[in-house]
Amino acid sequence: MPFPLPDHLPRQLDVSSNILSKLDSVTLQSLDSSFASSCRAELDESIQLTKTKIHDRICADSSSFQRQLSSAKSLKERLESLDTLSDSKAYICTAMRYKTPH
Repeated sequence: MPFPLPDHLPRQLDVSSNILSKLDSVTLQSLDSSFASSCRAELDESIQLTKTKIHDRICADSSSFQRQLSSAKSLKERLESLDTLSDSKAYICTAMRYKTPH
């Protein structure tokens, strides 16, 4: 863990922590393709479960999700236009700075 958890917080081990614990306890003799395969299967199962949970949560409140998605897309477009405008202004300012009088 990147930092210690206080004792009053619940400790929930994630899949990667479980697999890392298994890797820590494996010996050179027991490390084989079946062990690697079981770790991969566990990770794949966890990923699929996470995808299912995300999908179910989106479906449970589709209107809220669509509203948030629309808002995020709008924000992205506005930020991109600001970035383009900022680049244009910087170019014009640079050109004006190096302009020589005729």
